[in-house]
Formats: sequence, C-alpha cells, structure tokens
Amino acid sequence: LSDLVEYTFSEGDVGDTSERMTFKSNNSTRIGFDLTGASFSWSRWMSLLDLCAEAKCEVIFMVNALRGRRLKNPCAPDVDCRHDHKRNPCCTAWEGHWDSSNARQFIRRTAASRHRDRIFGFEYGNELVGPKGIEAPRAMLDNS
Repeated sequence: LSDLVEYTFSEGDVGDTSERMTFKSNNSTRIGFDLTGASFSWSRWMSLLDLCAEAKCEVIFMVNALRGRRLKNPCAPDVDCRHDHKRNPCCTAWEGHWDSSNARQFIRRTAASRHRDRIFGFEYGNELVGPKGIEAPRAMLDNS
C-alpha cells in the first residue's frame, strides 16, 4: 500500500487526520484496497522516527512508486481483482510516468531532519513486477 500514499508536510494538512490514514477495502483492485485517498503526515513520520531513536533502530522506508501512474484499462465494476487478478489483466497493468516530486520532497526533508541517522535506506516500490507483482515495470530513464 505504500506505493499509493501521499506525504504531507504541515500541520493542518488533510493528511493529518486519522480518516486519511485509513485504507478502504475494495475488491476492484489487485491489492484489495482503494488506490487513492491515503496520506502519511510529516508529524506522524517524525513520531515514528522518535520511537526508532529511543529503540536505537534504523528504518528502511518504501516510497510511493505508483504516484502519477494509472491502470492502463480499469476493470468493469463487477470484476473481482483481489481474488481473480490472474485472469484479468485490467487489474494489474499500469502505465504512465512516476511523479517523484512528493517522494523527493519527503526524502530531502528527512535527510535534513534531526533523525537522518535513523534512516538505513529508502526502497522504491514493492512487487511492481514479477509473478506476484502488479505489472508496473519501470525504465531507468523514467526515474529522472
């Protein structure tokens, strides 16, 4: 689900409400949840890193690799992508270019924060391709 999250950066943003953090179950997507609507606030990120600092841990964080991309041919409403995505290419075929601006801002702010030493690394995407992936291949030139 992290591939779909938007990062928000100031108190009072829509992302600071608990409702925006809730993913809604939806069988019309391969992952079983709505593809939009969730966000992760800067204050929540700092709270997580505060906890990590107390526990002396480091974090590997996955960035939103599907931001700006869209399903190539969205499925009809009656298609159950969550349970039957292998027979329905409309469930998993993505197109378009990744919009890296939100992730870039998130990474830059994190690097400049008091917790930059808590970050072990950032990961780009999860199960974007492969037998269990969502078929969202990326060319290296698209990431610039």
